[in-house]
Amino acid sequence: MSDQWYCCLMQNRGSYKLLYPVRTGALVRMTGLLYDSDRVTLLEQGDVAYDRGDDARLRRIVWGLFQNNQSGEKYIVSSTHLDLIRSGEEKAERAVMESQADQAAALAKSLAAQYKCPVFACGDFNAMDGGGYDPVYDAPEIYSRLSKKDAGHQSLGRQDQKRQQQKSLCPYL
Repeated sequence: MSDQWYCCLMQNRGSYKLLYPVRTGALVRMTGLLYDSDRVTLLEQGDVAYDRGDDARLRRIVWGLFQNNQSGEKYIVSSTHLDLIRSGEEKAERAVMESQADQAAALAKSLAAQYKCPVFACGDFNAMDGGGYDPVYDAPEIYSRLSKKDAGHQSLGRQDQKRQQQKSLCPYL
């Protein structure tokens, strides 16, 4: 989550609450999870930095155990931001992404077993699920790793478009 998105969310969140990012001095954890507190109750939460990756503020998994306020149904939602493949570092970065995808799948399986409810894994996987243009940089195998039948979760993802960096004017940062 960029500084600009964080600022926009903080100013316009209404009944929505944000699990992470947490501001710690000058640093903001940039992988968060937004939920509507009018519709669901947060029962538990957690975050895990990946064992491998370029920036623990970005490369982490944030999760929450929620209960639907109307139906009482419980489920877990996780959000992540995987590393990306950079020019000249394709092999090393692919290994990092695969490690992160395996760690995310293992966490989803563990959470599903612990809480006995479905886990919905969402986020920026920095990969495309086979409809891309470049088999190296689109990394379609990442989706296969995330959606293993034994992972115990559902994978949902999207490829973020590159955004132009702008100076933040956010009073929350």
